[in-house]
Amino acid sequence: MKIVKKCDNCGKSDFQFLYKNHNVHERILGEFGVFQCKSCKLIFLNPQPDEQVVSCGKIQADLAKGTKFEVIDMGDALSHTRNPSALLKKVSKMLEKGGVVHLELPNPESQAHALFRKHWSLLATPYHQYLFTVRNVESYAKKNGFRVLNVSYRKGSNDFSNSLILGVAAKMRKNVYVKDGFLNGIFRLLPVFGDSVVQVTLKKV
Repeated sequence: MKIVKKCDNCGKSDFQFLYKNHNVHERILGEFGVFQCKSCKLIFLNPQPDEQVVSCGKIQADLAKGTKFEVIDMGDALSHTRNPSALLKKVSKMLEKGGVVHLELPNPESQAHALFRKHWSLLATPYHQYLFTVRNVESYAKKNGFRVLNVSYRKGSNDFSNSLILGVAAKMRKNVYVKDGFLNGIFRLLPVFGDSVVQVTLKKV
């Protein structure tokens, strides 16, 4: 396990403990501490798991070959890595000047996270090692040679129904493990938040 002593974004060392969480997708044992930097509001696991959940092997292989791209779709890979700055630097080297990067990240400023907190299913502990506010993304972009072109939001995949199940189960002191598509039927009638995922497009400058 890696102990985070300085914020990866702003370099400050003053953290606030938010809550402990456990894995609800693959039955990984143990609880994971979730902290927030008091300065820049970046949210992260501390300590972090020994292995990166998402491998950057393909990115490294293409980088070694000197491959250049006009568009790279990273999905939520930035949330999975131990070192977001290092990953963005690698991606920047793979882009043509003026190339764009598309990110889709869990939104810690969403209505669902505010309501469900540690029971929010898109926390996906311990796979998501970081949660970024839009301001965090703007900061990372500026430091790594990008500027933000566009920001938009969309609903998560069953995050309302899954989070509701997790919250109720916690009150009953029961462990529940959920999968994408869990209880899709009747729960489609429940309200769905439209800002659980933030979509950001970055341009290399």
